[in-house]
Amino acid sequence: MLLHNGADPNLKDNEEKTALHYAAEKGTLDICQLLLSNGADPNIKSGFDAETALHYAAKKGKLDICQLLLSNGADPNINSGCDAETALHYSASKGTLDICQLLLSNGADPNIKSGFEGKTALHYAAEKGKLDIFQLLLSYGADPNIIDGSLEETALHYVTGMYADEKGTLNICQLLLRNGANPNIKGGAYGQTALHYAATLGRVDICQLLLRNRAYPDIKDNRFRKTALHYAAADGALNMCKLLLSNGADPNIKDSLLNETALHYAAEIRRLDICQLLLSNGADPNIKCGFEGKTALHYAAEKGTLDICQLLLSNGADPNVVNKYGKTALHYAAEKGTLDICQLLLSNGADPNIEVDLYKKTALHYATGKSKPDICHLLLSNGADPKILSTFFIWQVFPHQDFNLHLMGYTKHTLPGDHRYHKSNNDCQTVP
Repeated sequence: MLLHNGADPNLKDNEEKTALHYAAEKGTLDICQLLLSNGADPNIKSGFDAETALHYAAKKGKLDICQLLLSNGADPNINSGCDAETALHYSASKGTLDICQLLLSNGADPNIKSGFEGKTALHYAAEKGKLDIFQLLLSYGADPNIIDGSLEETALHYVTGMYADEKGTLNICQLLLRNGANPNIKGGAYGQTALHYAATLGRVDICQLLLRNRAYPDIKDNRFRKTALHYAAADGALNMCKLLLSNGADPNIKDSLLNETALHYAAEIRRLDICQLLLSNGADPNIKCGFEGKTALHYAAEKGTLDICQLLLSNGADPNVVNKYGKTALHYAAEKGTLDICQLLLSNGADPNIEVDLYKKTALHYATGKSKPDICHLLLSNGADPKILSTFFIWQVFPHQDFNLHLMGYTKHTLPGDHRYHKSNNDCQTVP
């Protein structure tokens, strides 16, 4: 009656909504028909949200009203206000396949980006994990390589990263790759590829799929220049490491944080199996890393992992490589007090007389400083020279006319308060 008496169907209320906005939101098809037949404009935007009646209908999942609005001139590509989303964004986000189909068949552009986060409908579908919506969007020309506006991620990043644990993600990855998704695009806060994401999450199945589809295993991320193998080794993911190495991953690439290789990571977390795998695939045990220039053997000696030390030495690790401060693996083992590792290193050619840094400390200085008589005995019996002077007086073992020390057959002097040794029990012990 109001319309028959000249009421304006496009008049806005205080919220800047028209009657059609309310009817579409409530899902009252007959009222929508009446309003449209009396000149209601389906493309008028509301005030705060700047949404059309089509936005409201899509948001509420009202297929019949969406159909009615589109047949009466509703534009499916109008974006809303603050989020600048289209009706297709809403439908993909909700996972309503029938409305997505309707919108696309009526000219909805699947590659329009939303305003706030710069997402396409494909990004929203990735969040939802709906394979059927992916298939539909891709069949209508959705570009799988468009990056979003917040983290510069593609839909493939979404399904291999934060949504990788969702059911069916492997099938979605397969579909995206089959439709031209590039697995080597970097994205996210750290500039990583989909392979980085999947490797970090331990998804061997997804990594296998990516590698079969031209993913490069040696791409470095933008933050610390790490490859997928760095992440897999650091996480102790043996099967992931196997997969990456069998697909050509280089075990000797250094990251930019501490210049570490995957072998350093594996040695640091005490993973013998991964160290073994890396070495059998060409890992160099003598690469130095970090601010201190340590090798994997330095790490293993410092951590006290005898089995990894044995493995490294049997694969060519040099026990006499010095780090930035002149320390060898023997210095670390002596300082830690691991007798078995000291024995192993010495039996593999470790030189007990290499001097360290400005203080010229040998492994013997470290052993005496830490009160390790068994290690002192071992070092001396393997040629450690007790006459080497350290300029660091607390740990000195050097001649002095006032104090006599008898060491393993050597006559020795030292300063007061230093560690001295008796041969009476054929061992080294601290003298108070």
